[in-house]
Amino acid sequence: MVTGEIAKVLKAYGCLSVTGDRFAAEWPIGEFREHGIAYEQCEQNKSELYLAFVPVTNSRGVELPEDERLLTELRRLERKRGRMGKDTVDHPPRLHDDLANAVAGVAHLLSSTVENSRAKPFNPILHISKETLKIAVGNWPLFLGLSQGEGIVASVIGQIYNREIRIFAAFSTENMSLRRHLSEYPKSWLSSSPCRLRIMGGYEDMDPEIKSEMHHAAQEILGGEWVTVSRPWEIRRNAVLDALTRAQPFTFRPIVQINPANTTPLSRVLNRGVYEKAQIENKDYHTFNAFALLLSRLELWKSAAKDPKPPRMPPSAMSA
Repeated sequence: MVTGEIAKVLKAYGCLSVTGDRFAAEWPIGEFREHGIAYEQCEQNKSELYLAFVPVTNSRGVELPEDERLLTELRRLERKRGRMGKDTVDHPPRLHDDLANAVAGVAHLLSSTVENSRAKPFNPILHISKETLKIAVGNWPLFLGLSQGEGIVASVIGQIYNREIRIFAAFSTENMSLRRHLSEYPKSWLSSSPCRLRIMGGYEDMDPEIKSEMHHAAQEILGGEWVTVSRPWEIRRNAVLDALTRAQPFTFRPIVQINPANTTPLSRVLNRGVYEKAQIENKDYHTFNAFALLLSRLELWKSAAKDPKPPRMPPSAMSA
């Protein structure tokens, strides 16, 4: 009866798996399986969970609910030196620590998830949208990152709408001129879109002659406002990794959403999980770099003053 009620609550939150202790051996695994919930036994014991919970709470890495029973259980926990030299943590005799144990366990799971996301922040299931992304109309410009070198040209097109970064298209070509790439790919994509929005473009700060060529070609073929991004590679790369690990409030959906079509070059390089410049192939590097330049251009736009008010002038003798 209790297991069925718990399973009902879990499913209401879209949770189909739980992690618990090894109490009662295989019994909870079978009970939850009957109700469509996968039960996984935690690899850490109670003491290990509590000891791992100490630095998280001391660094204010967790916010606890105002639950008197939970706080009382946490305060009553006792830490002792075990026979083998290891510390053990448990509740006093004849008392309980069920809530405290559950909180320490979920904190461990969340910490592990964060560490894993940092190791490989891109998850195709979460970051690639199941539906075609729509362009937001109004005062939401399109952003375009452009990277070229070693005979490779890459471009990525996206937009920010509220807190969601939508990537609509990514193109990468070899042995094709910059102008031809811009004409056959970004321009064709933009021409097929029913929306006519402002274009905000960004390219890397490089050799003045190449930079000038990129600016004039992009301005002539695509139009819009193009600027040089002077941020170093390491900062641009870290900004990409940070964006991939961030989630939207309440929904926990990643802020970066990639269109299921026209984005294969970008999805492929992100899914490989290699983000060191020296380890990335040239073609993949320029695709990744175009995405990073798009995010940098987006940040420049967000930080710029929007519709600044005209300065107030002191009254003059001509004032009425």
